[in-house]
Amino acid sequence: MSDDKLILLHAHTEILRCPKGRRRRKAATTASTNVSRNRKEPGEPRWPESALVIDCETSTDERQSLTFGFYRYCRADANGMYVCVAEGIFHADELRETDREAMSILEHYVDTVEAQTPKDYRHRLRLLSRSEFMRQVFWRATLKPQNGASALIVGFNLPFDLSRLAVECSKARLRIPGQADQHSGMKPITIPG
Repeated sequence: MSDDKLILLHAHTEILRCPKGRRRRKAATTASTNVSRNRKEPGEPRWPESALVIDCETSTDERQSLTFGFYRYCRADANGMYVCVAEGIFHADELRETDREAMSILEHYVDTVEAQTPKDYRHRLRLLSRSEFMRQVFWRATLKPQNGASALIVGFNLPFDLSRLAVECSKARLRIPGQADQHSGMKPITIPG
């Protein structure tokens, strides 16, 4: 009997349609972190100059509350490849009070493991609470665009991970022009300092 385990993964992909008579370039059909397509050809998507990669770990109970997560902030280099320029860990705001052992493990990890960044960037991992991460990293990457574009947000199960970072939800109050009976699903937010 084998100890091998079967792992099934689910991902969403989209096939870009090429204009009639034009062949699809091989590079456009393969997954890559190369963003050199910023020198945009007509009809091709433009990749952002930066990307924020996140992954959340949760409790094992039915609530699946945020315990901690990892992030990497990447920028495109001169060759169009995403390079990690900042890396760290975020944890539940209340983790320091509710689980001192887990907090101690995270602090030890940050003290003993270096960030995988180029020599010109910070080599220490940052340890932030969820609130600090949202204010200092997430909102800055997504709402304060660099070069006219927000960072690409990357996560394998992104809707779930984003829901672990949320602290409240409510019914949207904004109306879509011309559609009086439907809500836009957007809620205005305030970004602290």
